[in-house]
Amino acid sequence: MLAGKQLIVTFKVPSLLERRPEILFGHTVRIREELSMHKKELLATVFKVTRDLIQVLVFKKHHKMFQKKCRLFLRFMVDHQPFKVMAFTLQCVRAKGLWLEEGENRHKCEYIRQESLQRLSDHSSSAIESRAECVEGLNTEQREAATGIADCCEGDVYLVHGPPGTGKTTAVISATRLVISSGQKVLLCAPSHAAADVLVQRLAECVPNPRETILRLYPYQRDYSNVPMDVKPYAHFDAVAGMFVCPPPEVLMARSIIVCTCLSAAILADVPSLRGTLSHIIIDEAAQATEPEVLVPISAVGAKTTRVALIGDHKQLGPVVRSADARRMGLHVSPLERLCKLHADGDASSLNRRILLTQLTKNYRSHETLLELPSKLFYNNSLEACSENATDQSLLAWEELPTKAPLLFYGVAGHYHQDGDSRSYFNDTEASLVSTIVQKLLQYKPGSVSTNDIGIIAPFRKQVYNIRTLLRAHGLGAIRVGTVQDYQGQEEKIIFISTVIGRNVRTKSQILKGFGSGLTGNARRFNVAITRAKSLLVVVGDPLPLVGDPYWMKFISHCIQNKTYKGCPCPVIPGVETSTTHEPANVDALIERMGALMLGPGDESLMFPDPEDLASFYRDEQEFRCLV
Repeated sequence: MLAGKQLIVTFKVPSLLERRPEILFGHTVRIREELSMHKKELLATVFKVTRDLIQVLVFKKHHKMFQKKCRLFLRFMVDHQPFKVMAFTLQCVRAKGLWLEEGENRHKCEYIRQESLQRLSDHSSSAIESRAECVEGLNTEQREAATGIADCCEGDVYLVHGPPGTGKTTAVISATRLVISSGQKVLLCAPSHAAADVLVQRLAECVPNPRETILRLYPYQRDYSNVPMDVKPYAHFDAVAGMFVCPPPEVLMARSIIVCTCLSAAILADVPSLRGTLSHIIIDEAAQATEPEVLVPISAVGAKTTRVALIGDHKQLGPVVRSADARRMGLHVSPLERLCKLHADGDASSLNRRILLTQLTKNYRSHETLLELPSKLFYNNSLEACSENATDQSLLAWEELPTKAPLLFYGVAGHYHQDGDSRSYFNDTEASLVSTIVQKLLQYKPGSVSTNDIGIIAPFRKQVYNIRTLLRAHGLGAIRVGTVQDYQGQEEKIIFISTVIGRNVRTKSQILKGFGSGLTGNARRFNVAITRAKSLLVVVGDPLPLVGDPYWMKFISHCIQNKTYKGCPCPVIPGVETSTTHEPANVDALIERMGALMLGPGDESLMFPDPEDLASFYRDEQEFRCLV
């Protein structure tokens, strides 16, 4: 396709489904022919990205390269701009002393517990009424967090640790309303555009004159079609240039609430008049941001007196750091996690800013049965089930559930696969079973379940795509299917999980590494996946490899002990009675069960710690392994 003096060329890149690499508008791509190792590479600019296709712009004089019948090699260049922004930020923060450092602490570090609005006496009667409206409906912990953020002293750093379903975003919205009700301004940030958009949507429902109060700031690379319709009115889009732009300084100064991602806040550094005018910088989902990311908004518009609030859960998904060297040096530890640990250890008193913390424990999302295990594994048994609507009693009578508990692990013997050189995995057996069980649930009349009630989580994009394809073939395309990252901060009445990993896994180290973004070998990803459901959680997976992961072993053990396991025979788990995990109905099932108990199901990688020398021999004899 021709565009002026340039040529638009389309390429299919399968690994884009996993965002490996993550390509955005404006990125640079180097192109060369298959056999031209020593020739110069052609530079192209990414014009458009969709699913597994990218369109790039090249000059017309190079059109002959694309007319030849030969393979082309693409080399994607790392976008250095975010790293340059963060490096510059670190220099500014250090030079201006805008962040935490060793020094005299103006206040003794303390754990705040406010039973009521302690500072209402400092405001007029009209302000008191307005503030009371801002915190209406909050529990004691949420009210403590909201008022603590709004009323903390200049320069304070306020931490809110909120496990799944405890109303972190509700506290953020209330804190923002309290800040602007006192005539102050606030910068709201989040690591991702999706999280920032949610803040805008929630604020638009409750702040007065939202069009005159809220500004959503986007970088120019943001695709207009990916922005929610109800968020677009709060952003500045230049229709002529076809991109988002930063509004004039007078518009920025007139808005009480500015919402953007942490990295996009660097745009505000070009507006000097804005520095120091924002009393609060509040960062939601702060556990997913690296420390340099968090420092970008502080460097761009903050001052030493700016109040900073970090809200999130460092027991869930953390920052994405691919460099092994960077991880070794601690970049993968978010500032929220680091400061929570400092606070817990009592080491925060030597810092030049006061560190305050509120812990949220009341869960308004899930049934108590679904909270029991994550509360024990990750939150010291502190989670309290407070949802009045989490239990749909009609679902508990569903014939697929072994007991009247809203939890089911469905064991299935399957194998994972991948297409060519794609780094995305899929498991057709699991995808088919998930589709079948979903159809059974929708046909269960007493449950009155609709497609809007169901969400499906799979760790890999290819599995997501396969499950969507199967569902659409049965007219169920409305069911939401996504990865763990897609469901961070989300919830559904009913959640299905496809673990993908199968019994053709070669070694235990593969299980513990989780194939990059799998559900094994990563406690935080596991935690996110099992805490999205409100009323019913159904996990479809192969127990044979899953028990090699300590967290999945505990999950399967929990299901066995609560008699919520069904499907294929489960491997023997030390200390767990497995007799209830199967009901052999025929000779073949009995032989399979006995073989599993005596020799294992024939996977040499599980029978021998190091199968390198025996792999080829035993692979030829697999079907004869289960001897009785």
